[in-house]
Amino acid sequence: MRKRYKLLIIIFISFILVLIIYWLCYRPKYTYLFLGANYNNLSTYDFNDRLKYLLKDKNIEYKEILEPFIIDEYNEMLANNKHNINYYIKNANLIIISIGINELNNYKEIDSSITIEYLNNMYKFLARVRELNKNDIFIINMYDSNYKLINDKIKLYAKDFKVHYIDSSIVGKDNTFYIKDDLYLNNKGHKNVSNYIIKKI
Repeated sequence: MRKRYKLLIIIFISFILVLIIYWLCYRPKYTYLFLGANYNNLSTYDFNDRLKYLLKDKNIEYKEILEPFIIDEYNEMLANNKHNINYYIKNANLIIISIGINELNNYKEIDSSITIEYLNNMYKFLARVRELNKNDIFIINMYDSNYKLINDKIKLYAKDFKVHYIDSSIVGKDNTFYIKDDLYLNNKGHKNVSNYIIKKI
């Protein structure tokens, strides 16, 4: 009988030690999901790289879905769960959505029907992402002043869905440049974006 008690005590102590070791060593993963355009074709160290470095103490797990950011295609991805996107959105601690500039700049002329369709798709997309995820979400919009109505609406949608909004005012003057109709950020621009995100999370 005494041997049985000793065995039970040993098992109990071992169990407690395992719990203590697990509690001391366990580091939950911090999942960072990036969707869209990263503006880094001419930069070897962009804001994503800097964020991964700044968040390294959080045991970060990085996931990106970098298909060309065409908003109706992203809505289709959500509807069909392409690339298991709904799972990644739902389980992310941090989501950054970068809408790029190519979708609207591909049109020779923007009329009201294109504007309305684009904004409706953007609203639908942000609504679905926020429905799936209650954590920190950022949207990066670098369309210039030629798209004032669209910029104002996206900023309003971000506010409605409690999404952090990043535009050229955050990137900083003279920290963006164009080559062949693509927008890129210089190193200072990437640094400003990453610093802004770190301050908000």
